[in-house]
Amino acid sequence: MRFFCLLLLGALATTTHAALIERTPISGSEVVHVRIEQPQRYWRETGFKLMSPVVRVSVAAHTGARTLIYLRLGTGANIVTTTNTDAMPSIKYPGGSESDRVSMVRYQRGGDSYTIDDVRGTRWDANGREYFHVYRASGPQPHAPLEGYEWPRDNPLSARAASDLLSKVVQNNLLPNGYRSSRSDVRRFTRLNRCESCHWADKAPASTMSDRGPPWATDGSGLYTPLGVLLDQAPLSAESSFHDPNTNDPYLVPRCGTAEAELQGSPGGYYFSCNGSDYPIGVRDVSAGIRANDPYSHAICDARRYLYSHLDTLGQRYFKQAMDACAG
Repeated sequence: MRFFCLLLLGALATTTHAALIERTPISGSEVVHVRIEQPQRYWRETGFKLMSPVVRVSVAAHTGARTLIYLRLGTGANIVTTTNTDAMPSIKYPGGSESDRVSMVRYQRGGDSYTIDDVRGTRWDANGREYFHVYRASGPQPHAPLEGYEWPRDNPLSARAASDLLSKVVQNNLLPNGYRSSRSDVRRFTRLNRCESCHWADKAPASTMSDRGPPWATDGSGLYTPLGVLLDQAPLSAESSFHDPNTNDPYLVPRCGTAEAELQGSPGGYYFSCNGSDYPIGVRDVSAGIRANDPYSHAICDARRYLYSHLDTLGQRYFKQAMDACAG
């Protein structure tokens, strides 16, 4: 998920980052209206880094969608590393950091042209206070401006107000494919718009199919993807409603404990399963991918270098093996 560096509390809308993002505080609340005029430029030109985890993120089945995860670290301090109760590394980001999960859909049938339809993210201000945000495409045209709202994690009243405002955006704005959300779509969006219910700190990864919540582990700041970059394994998709884009990857082995996970489904709707209650896990040989000049392995290592260069001494010691793998 994404986080924004500045919260402007003035009464007027203020434009930052070379006129790419505009924030307008909502009078009488801590909710802020956000508009991004040129989304195809925003993450590329404002200091964000693409996070490529060792297991590609699953998407809704048979949609042809893509998901990109971006991270922008605050300046002036390192990522702080501690050890949690499971002896796993726990990393927390400095104030001013921000992360976004960007959902993209095709706008040309059968083509490779994508546009953003939905963004979910979070940021921390200079004092470490956290703010969630959600943006949606403002219209059906490709690369339409994004609009949405931001609110403090620790203010339930603002969260409800933002959710009400966002439900109107979902109801009124056509999606890039021209689809208008139904009443049930709006109700489902409102019901699921509780970011804190999934993003809590140091959540363990799923080990069985009965584990509740998203299967990936979270770090000390409640994010999923950065640990998926630094570690060599992460959960695969185990639901028929989600397509796993890791099929046919020669450098990733789907595991169920010591056995190999079984591929299920059909093109555009692949997922993995285990005999028994184990949760399927993807284990990647990053070093082999680098030796073979595999593009996705290079993308993983590019993200690893960004994170590693901002880790404190303990973090660099813990994740040294991850960086060594990038040498091939």
